[in-house]
Amino acid sequence: MTALATPPKVQAISFALPLVGELSSGAALLVIDLQRDFTEPGGYMDGMGYDIAPLAAPLPSVARVLDACRRAGLLIFHTRQGFREDLADLTPYHKAKFALSGVNIGDPGPLGRLFVRGEPGWEIKRARRRQDGKLRLHRHGLGPRAPRTRRRQA
Repeated sequence: MTALATPPKVQAISFALPLVGELSSGAALLVIDLQRDFTEPGGYMDGMGYDIAPLAAPLPSVARVLDACRRAGLLIFHTRQGFREDLADLTPYHKAKFALSGVNIGDPGPLGRLFVRGEPGWEIKRARRRQDGKLRLHRHGLGPRAPRTRRRQA
């Protein structure tokens, strides 16, 4: 598989939030898919032949945002994609879709079985992990309607 070209960079301007007023008590930060299978050598994306450097590049910035949100007392949600150890929640559609990449869900790899809950590659890098008591949403599909499980677990 041919690696994708490095995407163009966009110059961003930082500013304090909210722009006016105060943060609502319902404000939250949603952190999506910062698991090791996406961002580290030996993970799923690396196994597919993608350059993981652009995927890992924003992690220090995400860590700074997380720290700021924790200091502000915001609710933080983390999501990560993963399947049961027995792959019973891997639908035939997703099995076929991932098989097209040549890297199958549950295949053994340097970070354990790819996208399997509890394996090292399924874990979130320590600097980006939630703190105790924060919610993590586990999903085993793609897109906004994918089944999810809400858990308070490490």
